[in-house]
Amino acid sequence: MIKKRNIIILLLILALLCGATVALFKWDNTPSDNSDDTELSTNDTVYIYQGNEDELSKINVSLPDESFEFVKIEEDKWQITGLEGTAIKNFSIQMLASDLAVLTAKSIVEENCTDFSKYGLDSSTHSISGDFGGVVKTFYAGNETPLGDGYYFKDADSDTVYTVYTTRYSTLFASKESYRDITFVKFDASSVKSLSIAKADSELAVSMMENPIQMGGYTVAGWEMTKPEYHHIDDSRLTTMVLEKLSQISVKSIADDSGNLSAYGLDKPYATITVGDANDVVQKFSISPADNGNYYAVTDGDNSVYVLGGEPFDFVDVKAFDLVSKFAHICNIEDVSTVKVTKADEVYTLAITGEEDSRKYTLNDSEVEESAFKQELYQGVIGLICTGFCSDAVYAQPVVTVEYAMKDGTAVKVEFVDYNDRNYAVFKNGVCTMQILKKDVNSLVETLKNFNK
Repeated sequence: MIKKRNIIILLLILALLCGATVALFKWDNTPSDNSDDTELSTNDTVYIYQGNEDELSKINVSLPDESFEFVKIEEDKWQITGLEGTAIKNFSIQMLASDLAVLTAKSIVEENCTDFSKYGLDSSTHSISGDFGGVVKTFYAGNETPLGDGYYFKDADSDTVYTVYTTRYSTLFASKESYRDITFVKFDASSVKSLSIAKADSELAVSMMENPIQMGGYTVAGWEMTKPEYHHIDDSRLTTMVLEKLSQISVKSIADDSGNLSAYGLDKPYATITVGDANDVVQKFSISPADNGNYYAVTDGDNSVYVLGGEPFDFVDVKAFDLVSKFAHICNIEDVSTVKVTKADEVYTLAITGEEDSRKYTLNDSEVEESAFKQELYQGVIGLICTGFCSDAVYAQPVVTVEYAMKDGTAVKVEFVDYNDRNYAVFKNGVCTMQILKKDVNSLVETLKNFNK
């Protein structure tokens, strides 16, 4: 009985295997002829057209609500007809040209098609053509595929229907506006090395110093003002009040492409800003007020008038004194040989002698411990902070004089002359641009006097 039962089980297993084998041979994966998305697929690349990109001289795009043309003006450089002189994304047009010259498909849907209406290709609203050395090739896009992963597509000279990927469709039929370069500020704010703001009645100009002033491993002055007058800049204030604002400029819209500047007050702009970066690239743009706190703007070499958000533009009204370093005079202690402070018959001389490993710090020839010399004496001298500009002071006998003798043989004389009840006028090498509180200068002299006892 056992043997007979085993034989029956083996026969049943054999029957199941035979049935599965028959089913496997009968099955295939060909889509139904009734499917609108039947694909004659292949593992090889499907080419719709293979042309010579070097011969491509024009591209015309037609969309439901606009038509436009790209024209090659020189190798790898294009322009948009009607937008000559405006900023465009040339690289994006080059990518379009490459895609059009060697046009590939996702798949072949139907060859020798006689009914294009089922693909939306009988009256297509999307077409693109390219002029290849006098031979014009035109292509049409139809409906989106049922799976939503592509669009039907055809060559105007062929009855074959293809599908192209959605990404390819989006590239070929992007709007004209998408090729506009509306990146108004084309530099990294951290790379700026010069800036000027010119207005009708004033000009502010700053630039990065070739040899920044450092102290204790920190840069205490890395920028200098050259207009309206020369001063060292407070770097942190320049960064927060001006440079960071440049990176916040945003384009809201484009007002005009005609180059008609007078219609927007840009023939006589409120301010013209010129920026130079670390790569010696100079950008210049002008602004004038628009509605709702915004600004109209135009850049050199671009006919377009932009509308910019007004929030960052408070930097154009920054005051020179807000940016300058307020120090009466500042220099790197490593460059100093002696500093002499004189008030009437009181004379205090700070001196630094010897090499780096054997430096000697003295006050009136009496040796002073290094940290006390730097932190209490020298810091006190260079820590004199001015309170405002001063352009009408008359030179007279100074009340206090500070003379810097530098290791390179140069010298700087800073003289504090009576200006009014509260302030001295600060004359640096005979030129006065700032004023300072008398009590601060007198306090320095008192500190030196007490230390010298």
